[in-house]
Amino acid sequence: DRRGIADARGELGALFLERGDYERSVELLTEALEEQHAIGVRPGEIRNEGLIARALFEVATTHDAMPGFLARLLPTVTPASWRTETLRQAYDRISRMREPESDPEGSGSRYSLRARILQERIVHALWEAGVDINEERAGGVVEPDRILDAFRSMFAEAESEHDRAEVA
Repeated sequence: DRRGIADARGELGALFLERGDYERSVELLTEALEEQHAIGVRPGEIRNEGLIARALFEVATTHDAMPGFLARLLPTVTPASWRTETLRQAYDRISRMREPESDPEGSGSRYSLRARILQERIVHALWEAGVDINEERAGGVVEPDRILDAFRSMFAEAESEHDRAEVA
């Protein structure tokens, strides 16, 4: 059935992500996300949106030069702007995933801690690139210790040793 195929694509995409094959991972995760959206499988959408954001973050923070597949995925990127634009795309995806109105039943709540961790890592990577995404989004000034406070809060909210280790 359609859901089974979408779930299988998502699992394969996650496997390729773990192996560092970002191009194939993003391709499979995007296909799964589109199908899950079409048939209304919200938990799968949330999971795959988060995995795509993670793949984009890892590409932006581990590659020295723009990978060729990014030009197809993000047609407006240039070799000069690819890193920042990839991080922005990751931030936008992880932010959409965490919006309460996009998940009224809380079906993606088990991904919220990982989403928060990833979002803060993206914010920090953008900040290191000279972009204050929080100021851009909020239209205001962000306190310098905001990221540290966010990690402290996430650590305090972690329910298990595994979750605390991920925050640390």
